Amino acid sequence: MLHVRRPEDLAGHLGTTIGPSGWRRIEQPTIDCFAEATGDHQWIHVDPERMRAQLGKATIAHGYLLLALIPGLASELVVVEEKTRVLNYGSDRVRYIAEVVSGSNVRLSQEIAEVILQDNGVRVVWNNTLELEGSPRPALAARTISLFQN
Repeated sequence: MLHVRRPEDLAGHLGTTIGPSGWRRIEQPTIDCFAEATGDHQWIHVDPERMRAQLGKATIAHGYLLLALIPGLASELVVVEEKTRVLNYGSDRVRYIAEVVSGSNVRLSQEIAEVILQDNGVRVVWNNTLELEGSPRPALAARTISLFQN
């Protein structure tokens, strides 16, 4: 875990890879809740029987569910003491590389790519890799941007 006092202190760690986080198991109830919240009820996500019958495997987690796991898993990796809040500023270069079937485990590693001081806080660009247990390929690679404010 990386522990810094102020967001701008992250600049001293440019290029540093932090992690991995602990493993997070992706179970069908999580996938179902995400489907309900987003309205994305595509059968590859929510119909285990059809997936077994047609494709011979468990359902597949939504790509956006995987992207949404990043903030929670990142909280295990970095602590910034002096901040009022952290806002999701955006995502770039999101790639879903390997399917995450229900019952799989994923974990996060992050690299600090950029630290940009601006009037309303400190913008930090992260290169994220969501590792898929037992797979040589990651589940997801994405660049995300956080805005730390005091």
